[in-house]
Amino acid sequence: MKTKYGIILLLIGIVACSFETFAADYTYKVTVTRTENRSIVPDNSANCDGSVPTLPTINYSVTMIDSNFTQFSIRIVKKSDLSAYYSTGLSNLTVTHGGNFNLATGELTHTITGIPKINETLIIRFYKNGGATGSPYAEQELTIATDTRAKAGYVTFGNVGNGDIFANGGDNSGNPGSISSYGGFVTSASISNSAQASEITVNFTALDDVNYVVMVLVISGDSYNSNNIMVPVVYNKTSGSFKILMEDNAYPTTVESIRLDLILQAY
Repeated sequence: MKTKYGIILLLIGIVACSFETFAADYTYKVTVTRTENRSIVPDNSANCDGSVPTLPTINYSVTMIDSNFTQFSIRIVKKSDLSAYYSTGLSNLTVTHGGNFNLATGELTHTITGIPKINETLIIRFYKNGGATGSPYAEQELTIATDTRAKAGYVTFGNVGNGDIFANGGDNSGNPGSISSYGGFVTSASISNSAQASEITVNFTALDDVNYVVMVLVISGDSYNSNNIMVPVVYNKTSGSFKILMEDNAYPTTVESIRLDLILQAY
């Protein structure tokens, strides 16, 4: 199979990849109060003249810092359908005065650890009991999405492989491939050559996980001498690097002056 004049290769098929789990920690804060209903009952005893007043009872409510509750729980659900998402280690949590609960302000603080990242809005539900029963006392939205912005970059490495694939019996006109430049999202690049193939390692600022697609545009300096390239393959993906294997299928023309324009799209 040949590629000519810089045909875009959407490399979604991965030969080998590793799966990494990334999670987020989040410090949740809520002011916890309670409301008490109170009444002022007037003195409707008889006056000196024998008349009886009919003053009404005054009912009112008082909101105060809740120093009575001793346990709480937290649940995290998806905003889209309110289905359960995460609750590990978030039941029967203890209220500690002077620790996670400030009696002066009523603020309770708890750090939730190990929340799996998801590209969806979540809702944190707080309960004033240990078993997450009844209606939540408070709710708060949480977003811990990965960075899904597309990133562009490039790597220039000249020849594919060790130059001419007939180096031991041909014209020896080619030179081994070597990295001459890189840029964009690419922080560094290296190359390893065999007789007729090059393995290019591309490094970049690490993402949260390996959920991304690499799109490759092959740019050649010579349309006829550099168009005999087998389809490149992306493999060994990590959160901060991937490898591209390119093979020279030219007999005996040297494949040279190659630049790869790259787009990295997380999802």
